[in-house]
Amino acid sequence: MPKFLQLFFDKTITTIKYKHIIILAVYVFVIYFITRYALEIVSGGNAWQTGDWLINYEGGFVRRGLIGQILYSLSGFGIDLLWLVFSVQTLIYLLITHFTLKLFFSTNRNIVWLLFVFSPAFIFLFPFLDIGGGFRKEIIFFLSFLLLVTGLMYERINHKYLAFSLLVYALSSFSHEMSVFILPFYLYIIFVSTKNKGSQQYIGRLYIIAFSIIGLLALLSSTIYHGDINIVHKISSSLINRGLNKNICAGAISHLNDNIKDNINWVRSKFPGYFFYFPMLIFAITPLFLTNYCKGRATFLLLSFISMSPLFVVAIDWGRWIHVYVFMVFIALLFESSHKEVKIINIPLYVVILYGGCWYIPHYNANRIYFGLVDVFLAKLIIVAKLIIVITHKLLN
Repeated sequence: MPKFLQLFFDKTITTIKYKHIIILAVYVFVIYFITRYALEIVSGGNAWQTGDWLINYEGGFVRRGLIGQILYSLSGFGIDLLWLVFSVQTLIYLLITHFTLKLFFSTNRNIVWLLFVFSPAFIFLFPFLDIGGGFRKEIIFFLSFLLLVTGLMYERINHKYLAFSLLVYALSSFSHEMSVFILPFYLYIIFVSTKNKGSQQYIGRLYIIAFSIIGLLALLSSTIYHGDINIVHKISSSLINRGLNKNICAGAISHLNDNIKDNINWVRSKFPGYFFYFPMLIFAITPLFLTNYCKGRATFLLLSFISMSPLFVVAIDWGRWIHVYVFMVFIALLFESSHKEVKIINIPLYVVILYGGCWYIPHYNANRIYFGLVDVFLAKLIIVAKLIIVITHKLLN
């Protein structure tokens, strides 16, 4: 068998040997979905991916408005608001990519660990396969969580990273209440990293209290200042006055005043199709079963999922919620495996490629099992075939 083919069946490959190729592959995916989203901005922005970031306080204090108010205020200096949003989102993705790769290569890993990096539910392939699931506000607390684990990666607490993590978490929490439901991941990582370490344990408890207070305040404020139709109109007017198309307000902004009962009924209306998300969840967490990480952490993994369960009840973006859970769990695993031994079953490279390429999770409205890169390439082939048919028909007539 040629050496090139032997590579796909080798179980002893270490990722450090192919570090530059792995990094290149990651950035190819990232640059691709950033470029695709840039086309949305050129077309006037997306009502969900862009619109949610534009919720502001121009109509009064309201949930999810902090990041939007900051961006809106900055646009007052003559900066194009849509491209400002795009620039912030892109910067966050690039920082997430940098810190994720830094964490991944903090120790020499076997090739099987690529299952986590190139999972269709993880940060690099999820928006690549379904662009509508990317560029949402969860990337703010993704960055915050990565800053946290980076600050705790070594023996001493790096307060610079933890302080930035706390600041970014506060920005995330008052920009979307979703941040509150992933708080257990923060508390767990701080607790296990500072446990039985003298003064660091005391400092760790202070950080736990600080993150908890921010989360609770954000949840309380989002409940009290839920938003109403009057605020929606004022936010829409403020954006139109900045030169944006009114269609940008037809997504997240227009749904700001939705009530929980209607949202629950909306979720219920998606069944039985949404039952397909259950096997997708199993596919997403399958790499965990190749490790001993669940041993001793089953309670944490279960409770953290239960903490996120309200999102599944009140919102239809089930693919996003699975993506969020997988990201937080995988980053926690990569972090703990960087300084503690985590046993993992070795598998050849071709299995990693099959896993990453043969399925994916749509961010909402699933009604079947989706076949990843196969679906993507087939969709592109169908588009090309249709173009050929149309062109041929016009030439013949």
